[in-house]
Amino acid sequence: MFKKTEFPIIEICRGIDTTPYFWCNEAVLLEVKNGKGALRWICQEFDADYKAQSALMLNDKPILQASQPGCPTCEGLLATGYGIENMDCSELREAADKINAPYAGINQAVSAISPILGLLQDGMYVLADCDVFPTDGDGRFFWNVPNELTLYSATSCCATHIDDDFEHVNGIPAYIYPSQNTDKFDTGRVKYYQGLLSDRQRFPRAIAYHCQEFYSVLLDGHHKSAACALNGETVPALVIIPLTGISYGPDVLMKTVEDKINFSGIELPVSFFTGRQMDYIRNIGDLRRCLESVSFSENALISRDWESEYLMSALKYPNVKELSEEIVLETAQIHYSDAEKWLEDAVGVNAQKLKSVIRYYLRTDEQKAMTLAMRCAKLNVDADLMKTAFQTLALFRDNADIERFFIDWLVNDDDSHSVLRKIAGNYWNG
Repeated sequence: MFKKTEFPIIEICRGIDTTPYFWCNEAVLLEVKNGKGALRWICQEFDADYKAQSALMLNDKPILQASQPGCPTCEGLLATGYGIENMDCSELREAADKINAPYAGINQAVSAISPILGLLQDGMYVLADCDVFPTDGDGRFFWNVPNELTLYSATSCCATHIDDDFEHVNGIPAYIYPSQNTDKFDTGRVKYYQGLLSDRQRFPRAIAYHCQEFYSVLLDGHHKSAACALNGETVPALVIIPLTGISYGPDVLMKTVEDKINFSGIELPVSFFTGRQMDYIRNIGDLRRCLESVSFSENALISRDWESEYLMSALKYPNVKELSEEIVLETAQIHYSDAEKWLEDAVGVNAQKLKSVIRYYLRTDEQKAMTLAMRCAKLNVDADLMKTAFQTLALFRDNADIERFFIDWLVNDDDSHSVLRKIAGNYWNG
């Protein structure tokens, strides 16, 4: 009889077609066996208010603290944990050294970060090469969040109002939360990674663990993410996505059966999994909710006064509500020509689409973003679209055309309470 190894085993079960997921470049389904369980999400029982204290643990210390409501559409509270640099985690250091090489595909990435994957609990995971935003989803630079428990929109699914309808958008790995002390910030490292961004496909990946609806916690890559923020780009990141649930649907006899297995926004058919794996998945409630005692601690992880270029960088990215609109409107990736027909009647849904297109181009082509924002601002037909257009134009300093436009607006707008007048007036304040 073979003796069971004590070492973690990471198996790639299969590749995943990421065509339906605009935010994901590559992904594989993994199974972790003999996992150490040192990196895990723990949670207490819900209290009388149907809230539960929870935390992402590494070597028995929290790197993220949370207070979660039982309602999936209700926002939760997050707080910083211990600095990950203080965890004495050799596996994390080993993986960080390997992953700092040029990216060479998802399969090689599994091998490179296998020390981190071995820290997980036994079970099924997806490792996804994603494009994430270096913000908290509420307009803050990702490394500039409050230390104390704070309400975050990205912790819940989002109800989006499109025209006269409401749609609920479930979370995807879109935003990142820090785990490293700001005392470790190094301007030189940020500049180094900025120099590598010209080749995004091979840019060394950040590493994150997806823990709540739109949120992932950075395990490595704070300086990479800061470099992307300064350049106005998304962050290429390897995101570990744990199992999040089962979807049910009718079979040919109209009986309700297990249909899809969910890993955040990625849905995989039941046929992808063996009988043994499905037995694990059916016990997901017990396996993900490790009912352990959670004691909150006060930390001073974030203690740096950030330069304005970092603080302002968050304005280039959508918040949770805006991202949800982009997903529903299917404008997360579009062609510039699509905007032309919306400009002809820039109200209602067309105005919402133009807003999301401006935000999209802020991340992908600033010249197009500025041009489209100017055209929308001159239309002067929709209040929300005008506000987005003005905020976008205000990002482009020392531009003669924008200066003339704002001066003309200030001359003609005599409403002292006007939001647009305030944005235009602050253009020269830097």
